[in-house]
Amino acid sequence: MPKRRRTTHRLVDAVLGPAVQYGFIASIAAAVFVIFNSAFDSLAGDGTWQAALKLGMGLALAGIGVLLAFDLHGARWLLLSRLLGRAQAKGREPAGFLGAVSWRMRNPLFALIGFAWLALGLLEVARGAGGLF
Repeated sequence: MPKRRRTTHRLVDAVLGPAVQYGFIASIAAAVFVIFNSAFDSLAGDGTWQAALKLGMGLALAGIGVLLAFDLHGARWLLLSRLLGRAQAKGREPAGFLGAVSWRMRNPLFALIGFAWLALGLLEVARGAGGLF
């Protein structure tokens, strides 16, 4: 587990930890929705509700993307510690050198995922705002 770079307050950790974890899980579903958006467009037609949904999905993806990409308040560390805690609770601890390396490589991987979701979210915000105005 990488060491935490900066110290934050306990209240921020208590609020941001679950928000990042559940936001990460929800953003996986949002990313799948955004990727297969053309199929949704052909089935659902046009409407302001569809543009508002795109705008909401884009804002959610961009929000989690900013937290992960720029590691605001140690969000990547909080996500990693919560995922490692879940893995250890299920009895899957990182064993040996390869296990430790795999857990250490997830921090940069989450940064890349954050930048990708930020770009995808901003693109979806632009598409949703274009449909509203």
